[in-house]
Amino acid sequence: MIVPNVDMTAQEFTHPEDAAALSALESIPLLPALTKKFMDIGAEQMIFIKEIMEREDMKGLIKEGAKQFKEAQRSGGITAVKSMNRCPNCGTPFEKGARSCSECGCDLTKQNK
Repeated sequence: MIVPNVDMTAQEFTHPEDAAALSALESIPLLPALTKKFMDIGAEQMIFIKEIMEREDMKGLIKEGAKQFKEAQRSGGITAVKSMNRCPNCGTPFEKGARSCSECGCDLTKQNK
């Protein structure tokens, strides 16, 4: 079994060919700024959708129905999901003590303090 090295930074984890490809993309004029703007717009939309879902009656949004929703409420499953630590960059859940996001590589050391 391979055990991941949790002390690695995102830069140390990145394959050299991936780093070279990213560098080539970043050298294209305006591409980094355009990509950031798209991400900002997408993040705004996700926040908007999250706010709507928090305001709406969740029973009607869950496929399994009211019985399963009540069970999830009773068991604490909904509260557990809402209280999960999430990456500030991409929203991926992470365990306490994680140093970087498993999805985007964002530094999580500040979030774990």
